[in-house]
Amino acid sequence: MVTPYYDTVNADQNPLDDIWVTAEFDSLYRERLTFCEASWQEEGDITLVYTGQPGVGDGPLISQAEVDVKSLMSFRDPLDKLTLKNISGPNEYSGGSVNQGYQIEFVVDYTYSEG
Repeated sequence: MVTPYYDTVNADQNPLDDIWVTAEFDSLYRERLTFCEASWQEEGDITLVYTGQPGVGDGPLISQAEVDVKSLMSFRDPLDKLTLKNISGPNEYSGGSVNQGYQIEFVVDYTYSEG
């Protein structure tokens, strides 16, 4: 991914980058697959929130984000534990507002297996 990433979970961030990204993680469910081997599987989604400069339209933000998500979706976990399954199209995250920045989101569905 080429866009600067900032962790915004319980952290005050004030990036100076024209375009930047953060992520939100939602585990939808986790279940035990076997009792003997104690294997588990988790399903969830990762919301990538891209923030761009206000008042300049959405073109540059969507273009850069699409490069990132294409790169992200080509990722293959060498341990075969994490699988990125699907990705949404871009959605407005900030409701079209240009308060501090215009935002869009992509939602990535994942499966994580262990054991």
